[in-house]
Amino acid sequence: IPEGAAALSLSSQLPPPPRDNPLPSSRLMSEASSPGAPTPLPPATIEYKYLMDHSPTGVYLLPSPSVEGSFTGVIFLRRGQYQNAIFKFTVVLPPGYNAAGTFPSVTFSRPLPFNPMVDPQSGVLDVEGGFGLWNEGEMKDKSFLVTLLTYIKKIFYVRSFSTVPGSGAPGGGAEAATSTLLGSNSIDRPSWHNGEAASLFEQDRKEYDRRVVACVALSQQGMYEPVVSPDGTSEFSWFSRTGEGLKEKLTEGMTAEQILGVVREAAAANTE
Repeated sequence: IPEGAAALSLSSQLPPPPRDNPLPSSRLMSEASSPGAPTPLPPATIEYKYLMDHSPTGVYLLPSPSVEGSFTGVIFLRRGQYQNAIFKFTVVLPPGYNAAGTFPSVTFSRPLPFNPMVDPQSGVLDVEGGFGLWNEGEMKDKSFLVTLLTYIKKIFYVRSFSTVPGSGAPGGGAEAATSTLLGSNSIDRPSWHNGEAASLFEQDRKEYDRRVVACVALSQQGMYEPVVSPDGTSEFSWFSRTGEGLKEKLTEGMTAEQILGVVREAAAANTE
């Protein structure tokens, strides 16, 4: 997906499938209706397979090996105001997903992003306020894991957060929230998960920018902290134990020139 706020229109993130290759969900449903068909896969499994080719760039999601409907993810922001930030998060799908109104929950791990859409205490992302509707109305057949990940990415690239009475949902107009979500340049809400961030964005951009820079730096420092989840599947480390041992063996007693020579020999061998 192209970087930048203007390129993050959700309507462009779900390319129509070829006519002879429908979306996995519709294909499996048609197969399941035939005699002797295998039990269809759960919606989350179908959507996760779809992510392999359509996930937003820089956003990665891993399913929990032990908790059904739970995922851990990480987003690497390469451009814009949050450039070089690395934020980890968890996604939990409710029972009955992907029926109408079954909003997934998204919670960022500390250090938290400084953003109007993210609660500064809990790290919870305002998913319902961003979508307005889930798999019903204007968002029917547009509410999937891929659109959720695109929305997560979008909040870091929008150009405007505006406090507009009666906009967004809940509390005033699901239609307005949906049209905002499908747009690419702004998010308008009557209230925010982080009211301080929204207020600073509108009234003191210099301080808002300073807080964003600070949270980006903290996110880099916290890259190697484990995700707060039962599985911690988005945990990073400098080296595995095997890698550390290999590093010691390779560099023990060797000069920089000798190490460079080994690298050159390996590169030459690979080209033969």
